[in-house]
Amino acid sequence: MAFARTVARQMGHGLERVDVSLSMRKWWKLGYTRQNGLITKSLSPFEQRIISPMFDDAPNKVLKYLKRWSTTILPAFVITYSTVKWADWEFDQIHREHWD
Repeated sequence: MAFARTVARQMGHGLERVDVSLSMRKWWKLGYTRQNGLITKSLSPFEQRIISPMFDDAPNKVLKYLKRWSTTILPAFVITYSTVKWADWEFDQIHREHWD
């Protein structure tokens, strides 16, 4: 008997269940009409502008980042660069001693 009610309900003969309250029925299927392949989607405010806020204040963010890390990274770069330049100069001086 349950299968017969399901078939009748699917065919639209109006055999609705009376034991299910109105709040539990599938109300979202009542007013839906097909759009014949047309895809409709609306974006919520949380889905809009995902990437662009990252670039809104980019120059100030970069300067703030550089100021924060300059006391840590800048001395290391200066010492490394100076050491490499001094080592190249010293190497060149050692190899030019025998030219005279």
